[in-house]
Amino acid sequence: MKADKSLEIKSAIITLKQLDNGNLIIMDKNGILRCLDLKIFKTISGFKSNISQERSWGNHMSVSGSGLYAACVIPHSNKAAVYNVAKKKLLYKTSEHKGDIESICIDDNNHYLITGGTDGRTFVYNLETSRLVYSFPPHADYITSLAVNNIWIVSASYDKSISVLNLTNMKTPTRLNGHRSVVVQMRLLKNMQMISADKNGNILLWNLKTSKLLHKFPKLNEDITCLSVSEDERFLFVGTKFGSVSLYSLDTISLLKRVLLKETSKVTSLCVLDKSNQIAVGTKSGRLSFYSLIPNEMLLISQLKNKEYLSLYKASEENPLLLYSPVFIKLETLWKSVLTKAGKMLELNQEANARVVLEPFIHVKEKSSLIKNLFLDYKEFNKFKTYINDKKYFLAYPMSLQYKHFQDTIPYKMMENEWHVQFNKAKIYIMDKEGDEKARSLLSDFKGISSKSVLIQELFKQRTAYMLFKKKLAQKDYISLFMLLNKCPFIKEFDEYYQLLEYADKLYIKAQQALDKKKYTQVLGFLSILLAFPDFKEDAKEMIAHAKVMEKFTHAFDEKDLSHMYELIGESPFLMELDEAKALEDDWQNHLLLAEKFASKGDIVSVIASLEDFFKIKAKYLSIALVLQQAYLSQLYRALASKKSKAILENAIKQYLVFFGKDELFEDFVEKFKKQENSNIELLNLQKGDINLFKPFMIIPDIVI
Repeated sequence: MKADKSLEIKSAIITLKQLDNGNLIIMDKNGILRCLDLKIFKTISGFKSNISQERSWGNHMSVSGSGLYAACVIPHSNKAAVYNVAKKKLLYKTSEHKGDIESICIDDNNHYLITGGTDGRTFVYNLETSRLVYSFPPHADYITSLAVNNIWIVSASYDKSISVLNLTNMKTPTRLNGHRSVVVQMRLLKNMQMISADKNGNILLWNLKTSKLLHKFPKLNEDITCLSVSEDERFLFVGTKFGSVSLYSLDTISLLKRVLLKETSKVTSLCVLDKSNQIAVGTKSGRLSFYSLIPNEMLLISQLKNKEYLSLYKASEENPLLLYSPVFIKLETLWKSVLTKAGKMLELNQEANARVVLEPFIHVKEKSSLIKNLFLDYKEFNKFKTYINDKKYFLAYPMSLQYKHFQDTIPYKMMENEWHVQFNKAKIYIMDKEGDEKARSLLSDFKGISSKSVLIQELFKQRTAYMLFKKKLAQKDYISLFMLLNKCPFIKEFDEYYQLLEYADKLYIKAQQALDKKKYTQVLGFLSILLAFPDFKEDAKEMIAHAKVMEKFTHAFDEKDLSHMYELIGESPFLMELDEAKALEDDWQNHLLLAEKFASKGDIVSVIASLEDFFKIKAKYLSIALVLQQAYLSQLYRALASKKSKAILENAIKQYLVFFGKDELFEDFVEKFKKQENSNIELLNLQKGDINLFKPFMIIPDIVI
């Protein structure tokens, strides 16, 4: 593929981010931020910081979705710099890590800055106040990658594990283990799933609802540097150290093209551009290229209209994404139609007409062998038809296996129809032992056909099992029915079994439709039946759990039971797909951000005023406790700075411990206090509470008294 447009930045492009307004942010190794208007393809704003990066790729620069904030790691330090992009102004620097910062990330809602360091710690800051609001339990090694959305914050480490924090309940992060090498990139998807990639080319797909590994993608034998996902989340683009961009299907978990694009230097950043069918590719050399994912659609339409099918298929070899375009969907539909039409012509000995119909496809590599075999097969068709007319089915069936196209012909379908009619009649006769001879007579034309002989023999041999199958089917006793099928698998070849599977498919579709319409009683009714079907059991279990939670939430919403609604959201974050749940969580976030501002000043009274509407909502007790933890820590630091007496501060430390127990940020304060005040206080010997047991009624206005 060739680039449509390109720019030379002259410095490694570390971050590419499309903003909510459609513009593209470009952040390079030299600390220059540019805002590119994609409509006019011009830089319309930007600024240069005085911070240059040493590495040409990684997770050490980030920008928010609105473009309001940008942040970067300060190399060889425990600091990150945060900027107001519009004002081109440094706002502050963070400095809580005990080692260098390795990774950085800003959420798209302008709420949080997340940093990860060589100390294995992941810190979450309120972007506006610059105050630390949460600390992950530490990893065993340094943090290599971060990702965030409105539900999850995830951090990956050199220890090969991933920590996942659910923002709706703030409970201790869960750990995901599945990589055998350092995790270098992660992407959160809309469906509660996540993609993670490691240095050795392994790419994994996770279900964050269950904390389970779903799939492993085909491995890339290259160092992965960056990831990007298409707007519809059907395709994954993977940049590598050697300048290639690979293409994966998220639908089929398959590698579609190992080298979709090739740059002359390391690919350092990728960004699929929404609504434009383009991907932006940044490199170590500073080249920024724009590629059309579905190039020149008008040309494709013209080629389809002019029957230039060879050109279309050649283009799809270079770019498999074309196979998913409307033009190729029409082309493949046309191919199937033409193939069927040609087959019918050959049935009527109209070979010349068939060649005319297929001629536009004859030079297409993928189709030419099929066309060739079609004509070769039909040279034997008259013989095949004669065998059927003479009821020499024992000769006709082997031919249909050798020449697969014959299975689409009218004579074959007539023969198969006769088999089904006679076999179904025989099944009725064998209900009575005196009917055996009649049954055998009906099936005599199908003797000597291996696929049919097995069924005939089993029908007579295990008539009792078949009769029991019919009985259980009539009773809709599907559990007993499938137990019987496990013992007597020959029944799976009978029409009744295929009808049973069709019934299950229809039930599943009805359950999906009922779930979309929030008719949960119907959903549970359909799925309770599907639990007995082995192929549907796991999906049915998951959908039942899903429906029950949504039913509970809907009931709680109708009853205006806020406490139960928030509890359900925290336990089942997929509820955020509902507008009602999203509105509730947005309301909480607005109150929380306001409270965090006051907590940064140690203003407990204002924190209470911000959050008191949630004091009766148990699901938010832990989140409230975390805000109070910040507020009391602010009071402790202010008291230390204002030279409060050692005795007062030691009492405050003891009170903090009773409220929350030990945590890393508190221990950092205690160490600073002990050095500054020459205190001998030892946390080991003091009474400790548990932050999970903290309740709003325990709040006091000042911990330093």
